[in-house]
Parts: sequence; structure tokens; C-alpha cells
Amino acid sequence: SPFPDQASRSDSILYRLHMDLQGKLPRSLKGYEYTLAVIDDHSRYGWKEYMKTKDETPTLIKELITRLENLTGCTVKCVRTDGGGEFNNAELEAWFKSKGITHEKSAPDTQQQDGVSERFNGTTHRSALSMLHEAGLSDGFWPEAHEYACHVRNCSPSRAIPNSTPHEMFFGTKPDVSSLRVFGSRCHVRVDPSNRKKTSAHSVEGIFCGFARGYKAYYIWIPSLHRFSVSRDVIVYENLFGIKSVTTSTPSSLPHDPLDPSLPSFIPTPSSDPDPPRHTSSESTDDAPDGLLNAEVTHPTRGVLQEEDTTQGRK
Repeated sequence: SPFPDQASRSDSILYRLHMDLQGKLPRSLKGYEYTLAVIDDHSRYGWKEYMKTKDETPTLIKELITRLENLTGCTVKCVRTDGGGEFNNAELEAWFKSKGITHEKSAPDTQQQDGVSERFNGTTHRSALSMLHEAGLSDGFWPEAHEYACHVRNCSPSRAIPNSTPHEMFFGTKPDVSSLRVFGSRCHVRVDPSNRKKTSAHSVEGIFCGFARGYKAYYIWIPSLHRFSVSRDVIVYENLFGIKSVTTSTPSSLPHDPLDPSLPSFIPTPSSDPDPPRHTSSESTDDAPDGLLNAEVTHPTRGVLQEEDTTQGRK
């Protein structure tokens, strides 16, 4: 028989959270193979967490719920899942019971009863695939593409919430999209003077991969160093993809990452009227995703962009 539409909607944020696990996906640059999607029923605001194994699911759920409750002052009342083993286990059930959280489970093989999280995962995954294909990036960048697709969706209008966006419904303010850039675009990242010699290049080539968690800054892949970098001083060329020239050797202090994919060197031919490069500074990243909702990044800019030891030879 047909499935009826959801009869009611939560009246406040965090009253009900929808959760779904997606995987197994191709191994990412950081070794992730699974992604956990969490969606607020009232605002339709969503979060993504990334895992190497399914065993990490209970820990990530407990950390996320605790962080959201501390941030908003609201408490989670219900959690709806598909009843999979990663959700239906003794550790998580005991924690839900101690918190007074009701665990709602959909019937076996009935995805329609958890349609909110299923649709969220499908939408963000298709968007991520489109961005990776357009940028010519390998599957190893899927977590970065998923993260950026999630952020764009949170700032976009939705039929589920007419005349508003998930960001506005959850935070009470309109999202500022001025800091958005085209995912996978070629860019230049400024190298701090303390990390370079006077005759060294003032910037390095990179690929724009979204926002850095825990920072008001951008997340950039540096192919010549085989590392991600966090920086607010970036010039993004939104009409160019790939890297013009990639250094084949890396400094001894920064060995090749064995998970690093082979990045393409394809450069699209610019149009007759190409978009000018857009310079990113601290003013344009003030409204980057709220770091309080995200895990801390362990890739600081200083040191990541340091290709040579500048402490020797100084007088």
C-alpha cells in the first residue's frame, strides 16, 4: 500500500534527529570509507561525519548530540534510524536510555519510513559526484565533496521549508553565501613570509576543497606537498580546474602520502571572457560554517606550506 506523508513535523530544533549511514565508499585520502548523515527534523539542517569503520558510529553520534545540545541549549528527544546494526547496539541503546532519548526505528527493508535521511544522503551524494566529475578529481576526495555539498544544501531553499533555508531555520539568521567558491577550482595559497626565503615563491598552487572545520578559512589541497592546507589568503580561479604544473618531488620532511591519487593536469581552455580570479581574505570568510558544529582540523597552515627550512643561513 502507498506510504502516507509524515503526519507531523517537530515544532523545535533538535526535537527529532534523522540518521543514516552510507558506505562502503572508495577509500578517501584520509582513509574514510563511511559517512554518517544527521538531519534535524524541524529545520532540515544536516551534518556529515566520516568514519574508517562502522564501529565508530556510536562514538560520533554521542559526540555530535552532546555538542549540539551545548551549542543550542535544546535537548534531543527522539532519534530515527533504519535500525541497522551500527545504530541498534547495546552501547548506543544504553546511552539513549540514560539521556531519555527515544530511538525510533523504521521497519526492515522499508526505507520510506526514514525518507528524510535517505533523501539527504542521496541529494548530497549526487551533488558530490557532480563536483568531483566537473573538477576532474579522483574518488579519494569524496569526503571533501560531501562536506561542501552539505554546506551548500544547508544554505539553499527547500520545498520542505518554504521561503527559508535550513541555515535560517536552525540559527535564526540568513546565510551569507559570499564566501562560496566553485569546488575543485584551481587556486593560489599565500605562503607566510616566515615560512619562505626572500627568493622563494610567495604562493603555491592548490585545489579549492571547501571550508576547514574549526576555522574561518578555506581547505586547500596542495598537490606539490601532497597535503591539505588551511588558509584564509587564497586567490581562486573559478573557471579553471586541475593543476598546471605539479612538483614531482616533495621535501624530505613531507613524504608522499601513499593514499594520494594521481591528480589530472588537464586545464580547460578559458572562455573569451573568463571570470576574474576571486581573492579570499578574512572578510570573506567571516560566515564560513560554524566551527562549533564541526570537529577540529589537525592541519594548521603554518608548517604545511613550509617547503624549506628558513631558520638556517640567516644572519
